[in-house]
Amino acid sequence: RGRQSSRYAAVPRAGSYGLGLLLSVAVFCWINECDPFGCKRAQLLAIMDEPKQHEILVRYYRRLGFKPLRTVDDSLGSFPDALVWGGSG
Repeated sequence: RGRQSSRYAAVPRAGSYGLGLLLSVAVFCWINECDPFGCKRAQLLAIMDEPKQHEILVRYYRRLGFKPLRTVDDSLGSFPDALVWGGSG
């Protein structure tokens, strides 16, 4: 068994966000091409579970060409956005 585990040790692994990012981009491209809903724009929320994760999501979204619109927080003014998105970010 020790031989098998060392056999796969050299196989490159995807980063911790690799698969999720790949699936997100693939779905976005499909929606953009097939467009079953007639949408002309997309909005994404970088969830604020923890600051480091939020920073990574914002960086990825910027690389994909998105721009920050606003910050959704726990204030009363952000209530409609928090209701739609289900959280802050």
